[in-house]
Amino acid sequence: MGSATLGGLAFEQGGTAARRGRGRPTAVLGQALAHLLLVLPGFALYLIILPRIYGFSTNGRFLDLLALAVPFILSVSFLGQFVGSWVRRRETAVLLFIAISLPLFFQVGVAWPIEAIPNAIRIASQILPSTSAIDGLVRINQMGASLADVKSNWQSLWTLAIVYAVLAMASAWWSGRGQDEH
Repeated sequence: MGSATLGGLAFEQGGTAARRGRGRPTAVLGQALAHLLLVLPGFALYLIILPRIYGFSTNGRFLDLLALAVPFILSVSFLGQFVGSWVRRRETAVLLFIAISLPLFFQVGVAWPIEAIPNAIRIASQILPSTSAIDGLVRINQMGASLADVKSNWQSLWTLAIVYAVLAMASAWWSGRGQDEH
């Protein structure tokens, strides 16, 4: 949501030129790296530190959790940048993500049994980083799975990261084609 909001803000302040600037490969990768560095402390707090402080059972190894978290964070960053390249106002991104957050929560299979979700929705949910990340992180952290055990989730997250990075770069250029400077 924050990454997409910044895309809308850039367009508000600088128009098409700012949008295209944010879509340069170095800018897209730089933003993703910044998001990664900002989110990793929260990741460590929620998945490593707090469970140990409160005595929650955790079976996950730090490096396995980190190896799955990195492509998840990057794919979410690139997805946000992709969406942000299409919004003209920062509020649009917030409203969009708030509106779809509850349906997304149910379709990943945490609050609703995955077996009860129609197959078409389960397949469609694979385009979202949260689907693979939640499954993989739960299996590692609660069930003691290794990275090899969640290899398909890990590969899916890296695929999504690459696809959304390419889409973020391409859409920043494409969404500004033929438009006025503001």
